[in-house]
Amino acid sequence: MKKNLSRTIALILSSSMLCGGCIFALASGNNDTHNNEPIQQGTTVLNTSKDEINTTKSETVYVIASADGTAQKVIVSGWLKNENKLDALQDNSSLSDIENVKSDNSYTIDKDGMIVWDAQGNDVHYRGNSDSTLPVDLKISYELDGKAIAPSELASKNGKLKISISYINNKKNIVTINGKDETIYAPYLMLTGMAFDNNKVSNISVTNGKMFNSGEKTFVAGFALPGMQESLGIDSDKFEIPQTITIEADVKDFSLATTVTLAINDMFTNISVDDNSDLNNIKDSFTELDDAMKKLCDGSSQLYNGLFTLSEKSGELIDGINLLYQGSSSLYNGASALNDGMNDLNTGITALNSGLDELSSNSEKLVSGAEQIFNVLLETANSQISASIPDAEPLTRTNYNTVIDAITSSLTDENIRAMAYNEARKVVKENVEAKRDIIVESVKDAILEQILAQAGNPMSASDYRNALNAGMIPPELAQAIDAQMNSEQVKAIIESKVSEQIDLLIEQAMNSDEVVNKINTAVNEGIKSRESLVALKGQLNSYNEFYNGLKNYTNGVDSAYAGSKQLAEGSGKATSGTKSLLDGIKQLNDGISALKNGCKPLTEGINKLVDGSKELNDGLNRFNDEGIQKLLDIYNDDIKSLKDRLNAMSDLAEKEHNFSGNSENGSVKYIYRTDSIGE
Repeated sequence: MKKNLSRTIALILSSSMLCGGCIFALASGNNDTHNNEPIQQGTTVLNTSKDEINTTKSETVYVIASADGTAQKVIVSGWLKNENKLDALQDNSSLSDIENVKSDNSYTIDKDGMIVWDAQGNDVHYRGNSDSTLPVDLKISYELDGKAIAPSELASKNGKLKISISYINNKKNIVTINGKDETIYAPYLMLTGMAFDNNKVSNISVTNGKMFNSGEKTFVAGFALPGMQESLGIDSDKFEIPQTITIEADVKDFSLATTVTLAINDMFTNISVDDNSDLNNIKDSFTELDDAMKKLCDGSSQLYNGLFTLSEKSGELIDGINLLYQGSSSLYNGASALNDGMNDLNTGITALNSGLDELSSNSEKLVSGAEQIFNVLLETANSQISASIPDAEPLTRTNYNTVIDAITSSLTDENIRAMAYNEARKVVKENVEAKRDIIVESVKDAILEQILAQAGNPMSASDYRNALNAGMIPPELAQAIDAQMNSEQVKAIIESKVSEQIDLLIEQAMNSDEVVNKINTAVNEGIKSRESLVALKGQLNSYNEFYNGLKNYTNGVDSAYAGSKQLAEGSGKATSGTKSLLDGIKQLNDGISALKNGCKPLTEGINKLVDGSKELNDGLNRFNDEGIQKLLDIYNDDIKSLKDRLNAMSDLAEKEHNFSGNSENGSVKYIYRTDSIGE
């Protein structure tokens, strides 16, 4: 259990390290997070038959929120991994408007309400909307110069800004602990980050978080564990677990692109504590310590009794022996202080080595997490670009600068206008072509009227048809007119006239105010898109700088750990050496003391030694009675309660398999993105 408790504490401490990496990445991302392709975060077993099938599911829940944290839309990306190459995959989902984002494969709903995908041996990536309650709600409030202010009114303001971020944990359970009902919350680690323009924001401070200054921007990230204080039953006066994040800064012409929050809980699924057998082992260890302290107390008592007897029987001590003893005692005390100092130094170095070991062990996770966020940013950018440029080369960490430069250089004002004009002409032509049948009939009527006029029967096409239907047109004339209308020559004329009419209508439409305005609007949008690509490149460059800095940081931590390990080994040897020195001086002091025991008188130093040994005896007895016994009492009273609370939290975490449907295994992550302020 002791080991698991240590791991639990390390888990909570590592949360603060995570906020130093991932959130910086999220804070510099784009607003269209819901266009991201799903990312595998965990696995969920999907049963497509009674036999066990190795098919997995992962979910990423994107929460699009207003600037105060209120959820506006919830989008879920799912990935069904078809490891067995099945023709059909079955999924339990409560999403609406589900669509396949990677292929044209469709789905049906069976009699049990399950979604059955026509997988054809491939993975399935889909996306849908949800109106289910989120496990944790986000709330962000703002104060300017000590007064509450709505985010809509904060843009371009100046003053002392305070941003308060709180989290409402909606996942809880009632558990009986020590005969009392206790509220246990599902353990969620909340990581929130944002990026400030250094030209607009200064003197930044953050509670429960870290800051990183890239020169142009300052990235701020914080973490919280909502409900953890209540779940552990810890008095906040003794130890306070972060529940909120507060950011303060001086601002001018304020704006904020967005805030991004990551919510995860899969790291808490394995914090359950071992059974009572390990508890007995700890109790045995404390009992052994208790027995050893009792023996030490007995030994100090014997020392006191012996010195007291010697004091009664001794007379005056020779001055030289007294001085020698005083000198040896001073030497012994100095060596003892040196030994204590070396022990403290060794303890500190060992703690430093242990801490650096913990940091070093998380280096790979930090870099991996930052790399994953980089991939999220790139996927978001690729989704945006492919929507308007389908054949664009996908962005990667190594080519995004080159690809974006190539795209923006091709989007000159002239090319944008040409593309807008061609797209508008395509639409206009489609609209005109849709009226071809009407145009053809109009041209035929005009040619028919010409033929009637040439035949000496001038009349409109409609009058001719009415007269023909009334039997007023001689059959010979009607046959002659039909023959002429159906001749190849007339058909060619009709086709030519129709083409001319269509071209004329297209040109008229292209010159209309409506189409001209649409072309100008499209040109403006294209220019904005080009500017957005330039801004995107800047954001990716900012995160790339942070990512490389993080890698350098973790490399430095690893090097520091290696050095502290060598330092710990050296301090251990030095401590062993001072212990040997102390033992040798103690033998010298004991020998001089024995010499003094042969003398009849006792000096004042011996009397002080008597008094000191009595204080040692009394102090050790008090430590045994008050210190060790209290520690055993606390252990007997509270360890079981702590174990029950940790296990209850772990049980709640293990039940969080996904968000949009029921399943027996898996994991899910949540990404909250808020609206910008003044952007």
